[in-house]
Amino acid sequence: MNILVTGGTGFIGSNLWRQLLPNHTVFFILRKGTNTWRIKNLIDKCNIIFTDISDYKILSKDTAKIIGSIDVTVHLASYGVSTQKFDLDQGVETNIHSTLNLLKLSHL
Repeated sequence: MNILVTGGTGFIGSNLWRQLLPNHTVFFILRKGTNTWRIKNLIDKCNIIFTDISDYKILSKDTAKIIGSIDVTVHLASYGVSTQKFDLDQGVETNIHSTLNLLKLSHL
């Protein structure tokens, strides 16, 4: 099974990596500059796509080679986990627009 995962550097996502990798082909979408400390020992075992899920044109271009083979998408990327620095515009962009972009992508 081919699985596409976003938000793989958070607590849940990093643990998901460990569970999926032995039995599946997993493609992880990461933002450039993402702190990968939770998954540093897994990165060279994975298929990583550095892209921006909030920009549909960039996302579709960067995933064009694999998107037709994806069976499941697990979308864990989110903004606002820490409410100390919450910006409403960033929250809408990440949590709503990015989700819509992934849904559009899944119909290709």
